[in-house]
Amino acid sequence: ASASLRTEKRAACHGTAPVPMRSLSGFLAAHGKHVAVLAAGLGLTVWGLVKLYRAQCTALIKKELHLPSSGFVGRVLCTSLFTKANSEVIQKAIERLHIQNGDRVLDIGCGPGTSVAKILESTSAGLVVGLDASGEMIAQSARTSDIAEACVAGRAQLVLGRIGGVGSLPFADNSFDCIMTVNCVYFWTDLTESLREIRRILRPGGRFVVEGAFPTARKVSAANAAFLNTDRLTVLAALRDAGFEKVHDETEDTTSVFGDPTAISYLQAVA
Repeated sequence: ASASLRTEKRAACHGTAPVPMRSLSGFLAAHGKHVAVLAAGLGLTVWGLVKLYRAQCTALIKKELHLPSSGFVGRVLCTSLFTKANSEVIQKAIERLHIQNGDRVLDIGCGPGTSVAKILESTSAGLVVGLDASGEMIAQSARTSDIAEACVAGRAQLVLGRIGGVGSLPFADNSFDCIMTVNCVYFWTDLTESLREIRRILRPGGRFVVEGAFPTARKVSAANAAFLNTDRLTVLAALRDAGFEKVHDETEDTTSVFGDPTAISYLQAVA
């Protein structure tokens, strides 16, 4: 009783009155249906916002992976992804090129220059060319001391450009002995025509390696959704349609940096 009296006194001092518990139960009994409708509406709103957020994240990540910008996402996400997550697959792709002394090598989608630096360091290639559609990635590559020195010495070149149909790449026919591309094939608008363009600039007998991380689950994270534009079998078929020979692949099952089941494939062919 004394506790109840103290509560009432405190409520009176603050200009409020205590609400008996029975009033809440009575309110729910009288308006339960309305409360249920409001709760359902709130739930649907939250669900819609989550779907919208996921779609926006997917679109942003896909945009930045396709054409990294100088903004925060482009610098942090793409540079970190290209430099750290791609380091091992880049090395494996280079090994599958079997680069010989004096070979002219092109990497399509060189990013911040990890592949160019690795080829310069680990092989006796005569010329290493890094091509990227992002000015930010080319700029980051140029700031790498080993690449900058190789460019001055004539062992390396950095080229701003993007792959498209035949004639889209700024190189003459039969310009390269080896060409590689890592985690870029998903973003080519016309896969077969892009591969024909690569075959044009690759000398007869030249070696080509396409590395791709293809999600193996139907539902993937927002980040990995950017990699669903194509799949391993489609790329293999397109390589044959583009005129490549000795087409084959090596695949490793793993988990992507985004936590999704993924097949890492090294698709290899000869011009």
